Amino acid sequence: MKGLILSGGSGTRMRPLTHSIAKQLLPIANQPILHRAISQMKEAGITDIGIIVGSTAEQVQESVGDGSSFGVNVTYLRQLQPLGLAHCVKIAKDFLQQDDFVMFLGDNMFQSGLADLISDFEDNKRDRKAKAQVAVMTVPNPSAFGVAMVGTDRQLESVEEKPSAPKSNLAMVGTYCFSAAIHKVIETLKPSPRGELEITDAIQGLVNVGMLVGVSEVSGWWFDTGNPDSFLECNARVLDSGSQGERQFSSDVRIIEPCAISSSAVLKNCTIGPYSSIGPGARVSGMNISNSVLLEGSTLSGIGHLQHSIIGRRSSVNSSGAGKITLILGDDCDVSVGSE
Repeated sequence: MKGLILSGGSGTRMRPLTHSIAKQLLPIANQPILHRAISQMKEAGITDIGIIVGSTAEQVQESVGDGSSFGVNVTYLRQLQPLGLAHCVKIAKDFLQQDDFVMFLGDNMFQSGLADLISDFEDNKRDRKAKAQVAVMTVPNPSAFGVAMVGTDRQLESVEEKPSAPKSNLAMVGTYCFSAAIHKVIETLKPSPRGELEITDAIQGLVNVGMLVGVSEVSGWWFDTGNPDSFLECNARVLDSGSQGERQFSSDVRIIEPCAISSSAVLKNCTIGPYSSIGPGARVSGMNISNSVLLEGSTLSGIGHLQHSIIGRRSSVNSSGAGKITLILGDDCDVSVGSE
């Protein structure tokens, strides 16, 4: 089985951060999201991985390289325009050939990994001749997703993209297993009203010609990290899930776990946590930091409490008694906050 990771989106919901960094390279608990996706594939036994890249291709390639540091082999596939998830499969056809593959959105995070989905697919393929397996999760706002209607035998009956009147609360959450049968269906697709080749249309196409598509319900948490709120919540859940490493600090530094703090961060007279990630070379002096992510080389100083914030690389924040502060800053910003 091969892997296909989609890492070509522009990340408009995470601006200004994504003006200068690929959204898939933003760090959760100090590890880029895309790196976590690659590691999950490796843990599931997949070592031949294609990565769809777009306008941030150079950043992604510089960060991931040939995949050898992860124990995998990476092939880069360029998508010149964002023409849909099924279009990603279409341009990856030569890489995928006739192999089964798992497809994963590069800015998604799962607690449970990929092993269960892949196992379900392999069981259904062996026992029931299934051609695909989709991951779903119960959500409160299904109209924001592709919505799955599922039979009692955990077989997909139909799927609809972002319906105004959803027929179920089961959302497809951006992870799929496919056989080579998907390629023939994608060749017949027409662009949707938004000008894209929709993966939901391709999956429905399998169902329409009588092919079985299995359904796996995701256990644990799942996040689309494409907006600041979900990004920070995902950071908190990952920090909750295990030790992120420990450092000894001077007596004027208080750490409220869980936190991830780079070994090269410099902390002085401050309180860090809970649910905070402090990146390499970041410097914090005199402030409280909670439920926040500080990227590489950022600097915070003064008096105040930074909360629910993301601070870009090499950005500087100075607070003069401003109380509680919430900021979303891109790279290389210089901000002063406080009362006159």
